[in-house]
Amino acid sequence: MVHPSELIIGEAYFLIVFYDSAMRIPLIDTYLYDKTIINYELGETEYWFRTPGQQLALDSSGEDSEYYVVDEKGLFMIYNLKSMIKYLEKRL
Repeated sequence: MVHPSELIIGEAYFLIVFYDSAMRIPLIDTYLYDKTIINYELGETEYWFRTPGQQLALDSSGEDSEYYVVDEKGLFMIYNLKSMIKYLEKRL
């Protein structure tokens, strides 16, 4: 898991979920951290990520794209490269 204070804009992060209940077959998606949005009225913070393909499309077209958005609780499935390797070594 990545802590919110460790997120760096433009850096790659990895979402890890498992296909099986034994947690032996991981599905790993790559995302680039884009921004944090704080909703003071609701007292919530959202962390916004793009896929690398979305970022490339944005860079070439200038158009906005869809985001993968999580709150702080949702960050438990998001890892930086170092923590992802450590996590998978323990699991697999």
